[in-house]
Amino acid sequence: MNQKVVFITGCGSGIGRALAESFYERGCRVVGTDRCPDRLGGLAGVGITCLELDVNDSPSVRKVVDEVFRMEGRIDVLVNNAGGMVARRALE
Repeated sequence: MNQKVVFITGCGSGIGRALAESFYERGCRVVGTDRCPDRLGGLAGVGITCLELDVNDSPSVRKVVDEVFRMEGRIDVLVNNAGGMVARRALE
């Protein structure tokens, strides 16, 4: 079977986690990442590969991407979901 390899950042909660589960349920090989690996709990138990990744740290990105290519040989789909929110008060 030629399963797609899906690489998703920010899978600790919300949209990233839901996408990881959805792609996996559709037969894809999923690599889910988060900078806090303890937030990935439960995903590994269903067969999703979970890796620690801080997208703000270039060496971390290189290490994880290299590991995914070593394990899977390719990445077919990238969902770059990791990010943060900065709240600012409007200038008056």
